[in-house]
Order: sequence, then C-alpha cells, then structure tokens
Amino acid sequence: MDLTSKQQAIQAIRDAKRMLLVSHEDIEGDSLGSLLALSNVLKKIGKEVITVSSGNLPNIYNFLEKREMIKANLDGVKDFMIFLSEEEAKVARLSYKLENDRLKIVISPKSGNFSPKNVSFAYGDFHYDLIIILDTDALERLGAIYRDNTEMFYKTNILNIDHHPNNAYFGKINWVDENASSVCEILVSLIEALESEHGKIIDEEIATFLLLGIMTDTNLFQNPATTSKSLTVAAQLIAAGGDRDLIAKRVFQTHSYSTLKIWGRILSKLDSYPAIGLVWSEVKKSDLDMTGADEAALTSAINNLLYTTEGAKIVILFCELNDSIKVSLRSIEGFDVEAIAREFGGGGQEKTAGFSMNGLELEEVKRIVLKKIREIILGQASPHPES
Repeated sequence: MDLTSKQQAIQAIRDAKRMLLVSHEDIEGDSLGSLLALSNVLKKIGKEVITVSSGNLPNIYNFLEKREMIKANLDGVKDFMIFLSEEEAKVARLSYKLENDRLKIVISPKSGNFSPKNVSFAYGDFHYDLIIILDTDALERLGAIYRDNTEMFYKTNILNIDHHPNNAYFGKINWVDENASSVCEILVSLIEALESEHGKIIDEEIATFLLLGIMTDTNLFQNPATTSKSLTVAAQLIAAGGDRDLIAKRVFQTHSYSTLKIWGRILSKLDSYPAIGLVWSEVKKSDLDMTGADEAALTSAINNLLYTTEGAKIVILFCELNDSIKVSLRSIEGFDVEAIAREFGGGGQEKTAGFSMNGLELEEVKRIVLKKIREIILGQASPHPES
C-alpha cells in the first residue's frame, strides 16, 4: 500500500539529519509563521536546521521573537576540496595560515617534490539531506536562493508543503492541500504526528507562529479561506497558548505612520467600474519614497479595500517599482484572479494573485490590465479601450 503524502513527509523528516527550510522571497504571515514554527519543531526533535528566505522581513512582523533565525542568504552549501597526489612524493607535514585574506597551505614532503600537476580540486556533496519548501507554488518564487543554488535544488530531496491550487508539484514529496487555509494549518497535522513519536512539541511560541499564518491567510477569519477546520485548528492553537490578541493587535489593529500615509495615498487615487464590481488604485515610487512604507503596508491596504469597499468584487493595486510595475489582485468568491494573473505570466491563488510587467509606464500597464479584466468579466471585448 502506497504511503500518503503526509506519511512520506514524516518518513523523510525522520530519516534526515540536516535540513534546509525555505519559502518564497516576498515573505508574509503564513510563510513566516510556517518557517519559524517548523524550524523550532525540528530543532526540538534533534535535527540540524538552516532557515532562509530571500528579501527583507516586513516591519510589521518585528514583534516576533526568533525572527532573526531566518537568514536572507545561503552560504557554504557544500565543501570545496583540495586533493594532493602522493605518487611523486610523500607528505611529511602540513600547516596553514591566513595571510591578507588568502589561505596559505604549506605541505612539506618527506622526499622528492610536489608539483602543480599533483594538485586537483572538487566540490563535496551538498550539506543538506532534505530541503523543505513551504508556501511556495514554484521553485522560481524562491528568488535568489534558488537562482544562486539551482544545482542543489535538483540534487537534494525536496519536501514541498503548500496549499496553492496551482502548485507545480516540484518536490520528490508533494504535500499540497488545496482545502487548507494556510501552510500553518497543514503543519499542525504534521506536528501532531511527530508528537506521537517524540512527546509534546507544541509550546506557546510555536502555537503563536502557527496561529499567525492562519490569521493572516484568512484575514482575521474574514475571507473565504476561513473554514470550519481552520477555525477548529485555530482554537486548538489558542488553547495551546497561541497569542491571538498579540497577533490581532500588532498585525491588524496597530499601524505605523508610514502605513497610514500610504493608505491615504491609495485611497485618494481610488477608482472603479461599479457596474462590474471592479475597484483599483495605484502607488507610485515617489509615494513609497515619501511615506517610507513597505510591501506589507500595501498588502494590508488591498485586503482592506476588498472587504470595506461597497460592491467590490475584484480589487487591483498597481505599484510602481524601480524597473517594473507590480500588479496585485484580490477577489471575493466566484472570481478567479489567479487565472487573470496567468494571462500576464503571474500566478497565486484563486482569490489572491499578482504579476509584474517590465518596460512599460504605469498608465500603460493600467490601460492594458483594466481592459483585459473588463473583457474577462463581461465575456466580450470592450468597445471603448481605456485611454
């Protein structure tokens, strides 16, 4: 009888000694919570763990303890080895020292002499038995960590744990639960299975990390990702000491001046097609520079627009960055914005998606995207393209 993906995941963790945990580069609540929770769990059961994610951690999550354990870069993925043949001479002594940022290795022969042809070089095996990739639908979304270490990802076993319906199933083991609100919800089941072998694992800190992922991916239990199971799992975590009040206050109720300022900019530029429930706004690079806001502020802004704007069915935020225009989309039940994002080379989930367009001005991107979305919603070409 074949093992389920959950059983395969548990077996892979059981067999591995040194693991790499990684998530997508635009880190947010679920990816952050799942990285911190699983890293702590694995260390509790005696595993060696390195945790990484490209990009900066949004300021909104600075209240979390142990957030510094997530590295932005991955160094020393495998050993560099130097070989010396003893065919022409035998080694008597070896010494080394660092001189002006150069490692000087001195090898003294017993007899004869060594020459450059006796020396060869090679790389050792990669340092990880298992790579666990969390909350990521495709390897490319890992950013620089994947681009700079592509060989490692192809030569090391990958456990892929995700809840996105468009996941590329890139792992040797793929535990993808499209019905889960978040990866943190999935991890609760994993941890319970590990507890049957190792005893109690979940503590107040781990429970808080897991609760963070569920609360942010359900937008404080307000969006369609909220299910009876996600509410049940959240209740379990609160009972285990998860600090719901801390997350609610620091992530959803307390906002920095920079966040409030960028929200003001977004609201002042709000526009819509009321007849089809399409709402959009924009953020220019000058807005970001002037307010000092980060991407977490933009994420909270677009989520709030969807649930507080009367009649909104699809909300779009156009953001001007240094060399591209980032387009973020949100929707309510029945509108698949992930399909829209795919039209422009992006992706995401049915109700949360995005993409970027390069080489075009903000107004041109708005014209193209709004025209296309209106065509999709109406099911026919727009007779009057936006100017």
